[in-house]
This record gives sequence, C-alpha cells and structure tokens, in this order.
Amino acid sequence: MPVGERIRGSMAGYEAQRPRGEVAAVIRSVSSVAFTIGGAEPFERAVRAAVHWMRTRNAAVPPDAEAGTAFDVGGGGAPVARATTLTFEGGRIWSAASDYPDTMVAGRTWITEITVAQQSDEVHFGTRLLNSTRGADVPFIPSIPRLARDLISGLPCLADGEVLTDEIRVVDSVEGLDAMCELLERPTRRLPVIVLAEGVSRRPVASLETLTRRLAGAAHVIGITDQFTWQLSGRAGRDLSVFDGAVRMYRPGLLLDQADPYDHPLWLARTGVPTGDATAVIARVLTSGIAKGTTDYPRFETVRQRVAELSLYARRSDTSDVEMARLFEQENLSLRDELERLRDEQNQWLSDAEGERGSAEQQIAELRAEVRRHRAQNEMLREAMKDGAIQPVKEPLTDFSEFGTWATANIGPNVWISSKAVKAAERNGQYRNPAKVGEALQALDDLYVPMRRHPDPELHRRWQERITELGLTLAPCFTRDGDLQRFPEYSVQYRGERRWCDLHLKHGGGTDPKAMFRIYVHWDEADGVLLVGHLPSHLDNNMTT
Repeated sequence: MPVGERIRGSMAGYEAQRPRGEVAAVIRSVSSVAFTIGGAEPFERAVRAAVHWMRTRNAAVPPDAEAGTAFDVGGGGAPVARATTLTFEGGRIWSAASDYPDTMVAGRTWITEITVAQQSDEVHFGTRLLNSTRGADVPFIPSIPRLARDLISGLPCLADGEVLTDEIRVVDSVEGLDAMCELLERPTRRLPVIVLAEGVSRRPVASLETLTRRLAGAAHVIGITDQFTWQLSGRAGRDLSVFDGAVRMYRPGLLLDQADPYDHPLWLARTGVPTGDATAVIARVLTSGIAKGTTDYPRFETVRQRVAELSLYARRSDTSDVEMARLFEQENLSLRDELERLRDEQNQWLSDAEGERGSAEQQIAELRAEVRRHRAQNEMLREAMKDGAIQPVKEPLTDFSEFGTWATANIGPNVWISSKAVKAAERNGQYRNPAKVGEALQALDDLYVPMRRHPDPELHRRWQERITELGLTLAPCFTRDGDLQRFPEYSVQYRGERRWCDLHLKHGGGTDPKAMFRIYVHWDEADGVLLVGHLPSHLDNNMTT
C-alpha cells in the first residue's frame, strides 16, 4: 500500500481536538507551480538554489545544507525551516518547508513548500505557497515564490514541452502564430496560455513584462501584435480571439474550432483607462492553477512522514519497547498537528468556494440586469431612429417612486446605479424637485464620465459649467484617511467586490431632506464606470448623528 494511503488510513479515525479558546487559523493556498529542470547536475543545483533562497529568509538555515542534508531549525517563536531527504530505488527526493512572518499583517505567516525530485534521468521541481492567518484576514496579492523565477532564469526549465523563460515572447510572424496555435491545442498542455494583444486605440490591460515575470512557471505568457490578432481571429473566430490591449487566458484542453469562449476568461482594455497592475489576471491564473490541480508532486509533510516511517521500522530491531513507544508518540503528535492544519485548510477551501459561488451568483444577477437595461435603451434608440430623431429625448425625473424605471430609460451604461441606491430613492426620496436629481445624474453620465475617461481641459470646463449652472458641488465624502471605512453605508458591492463611495455630488445644506440632496459615487478605474451607491438623502458622517 502506498505511504500516502497508509497515512490517511492511520488518521481516518482520529478526531483532533483544538485547545479551548484557541482561534482557528485561516489557511489559504496561494500558488503552486511545477516544472522539469535540465542541464548539468540539475538536482544538486536546484537544491543549492533552494537552500540559498531559504537562508536569505532565515539565517538559522545551516550553510552546509546546500549539499542536500536534512535540517530542522527555528521554533519557540523563531521562524521554522525544515528539510528532509528520501532515497528510493531509481530516484531521490529533497523536500523543505520554510515559514516567514508577514511584516505588515500581525498574525499572518507565509509558508513555502519546496520539492526537488529525481527519477531516472528527469528532475522535477515544485513549490507551493500558503499563508496562515490568526487575526484579521487582510486581503493579499497572490504571488509565486521568487525561487521559481530564479531557477527559470538560471537553469533550463521546461513545462508542456516548452522552454520556460522570464523574458517576453511576442508573436509577430506567421511562424510565431503557428507555434502559438499549436501550443494552444496541444493535448498534453497543463498550464494556461496568457495572450496579451497589442494596444492600438487603448492601453493594454496589463504590462507584458509584468505578466511574464510574475507568472513565470505558472503560465505561458505571450504577446501578439495587432496584425496577427486579426489572423488569430481568422483561425479561432472573433469570439475566441484577443484584440486591442485585451488579455485572454486559454485553459488546457482547447480546440480552436470547438471551444466555448466563456471557458477562456477575457479581460478587455478600456478606452482612457491607464495600464492596469495585472493583479486581477495574476490572481485568476494562480487560483485556477490550484483549483485545477496543474501540479503533481509530493508535499513536504508527505515526504517527512515517509522518512519518519522508514526510520521507525529501521530502529525496531535494536530499540526498546519504551523507546519505540516514545518515538511513535512523537510521530502521532506530528500527525495530529498536520491533520489539524489540513482540516483548517480544507475548511477554508470550502468557505472560499461558498463565498465565490455567492459572489458569482451576484455578478450573474448584475450582468443580467445590465443586459435588460441595455436592451431597453437599444429599443428606445431604434424607436427614435424610426421617428427620424438623432437620439431619444431624455425625460425628466418627476417621481422618486418610479426612479428605477426612469434610470433604465434615461441613464446610459456609463453610470452604474446599485440596487440599494434605487431602493433608497424609491422608498425615501423626499427632495422637493426630483427633476434636479435627474439632471445631476445626466450630467454625471454625459459629462463627468467622459472627462474621467479622457482627461481634457475642454471636457473639464464643460463639466464645471454644468454643475455650476445646476448649483452642484462634487467633493470628497471625508477629508481624513480611514474615516470612510468606519461607515459601511458608504460601501457598495460591484462585480463581487466591496467599493467605497469616496465622492458625493451635493446640492444644498442642512438636514432637511426636502431642501437638499446627495449622490454618493465611486469611480471604477478598471471598468471606466461611475458607481452610484446611494441617493438622494444625506448619509451619516463625522458631523452628523
């Protein structure tokens, strides 16, 4: 029976008990990459590089460990670093784990697991990054351990039959396009292919250099010139192509003539929006790699347990029963700790999956609502064209109780109005002149959003003239950093994420809702859309009770 099955069997009936009062850690898998290493002495060179990297994070790691020896340092408040070795017929494994406390988030520890395995003439490398948090679960930016990129830049590394590199790759020839399409459809491919199109009328979603560097080992990253995006569209179809600064993630198992475009995520570039920081793309790729199981190598604890098991068997003949009982008890304690950690990790996976499902359902509902809204506006445009009008006449807002219907017909997709804002207006709208609120929203739609997308003195002048004419002022909701987050009512859920309405368009003063109104907004840089979180009443702040 394989050691993994024996270990699982020995733990199946064990019920770990967490000490009373101890807070369960939030354990998250952040990234996992694996690839093959070639060249001279790849096993030894990979182990040396791994130990050298570990020593930069933990000076207690012994220098002679670069020879591949086992070690166990730290504990008692100091960062832990461990390594173990396992030799078997036809191969060997060196595996290590290193803890590193987060310098910015109290109670968070980053855990890096590393495995170098040789079987016959092949050497495989794998690394997995996790974090364990006891305390505030502060959001983080997913990443890959720097060690993986160091190996890729210094040694010949392969995945899916492709040479891995941290240098940019661009398709700018027919031969390059042929090679990329062959990679996309390669049956044995396990890593996603990230294709970034050259920006023509828009700035790219992300920098090609950034994607290449931060996804080295986790994906094949390829840039493509505008000329060859058209040829890619000819081969794959426009719906499966990528163009004008957009990024697409092509998952494994792709057949260009049969694929569903929605199975291969697309990030569109937005006019007037600056190049992004690539975080959304990177997070999706790394999360997908963990969820889809694109890596296959033994984790540190599995190797450690196998080494301990072999050591116990080897010592049976010359060790007393009392000593063997002590050794078995030590191993049981280690297994208990590992079981508890695995349970915490599994529970967090389940919790995250449920959260993602709820977020996905919310996003689907939002998208469906937007589709209905766009269809209604398209129908109005068609009717206006039938009547010979250049554009449909915008109706004034006359009754807050019909605000949602009015907004669908008179506010374009430049402005996204949350459902809670619609409900607040319909249930609690008391301002005596609803038409002015409607004019304020139309000014945001017609003038403010274009000005944000295309910073231009003339657009700015027209916007200022209009709000002056309407007696409006656009200002931050708070002047001190951190005050905004103290008031949850200033937040809004958009695309499954919380955004904070940091600006408000205001008219009038005082506290009488019939004599003043506020429109609380947030500019979404990624989508180039203005989010409306609340209107028309005044929300609480430091000056109100």
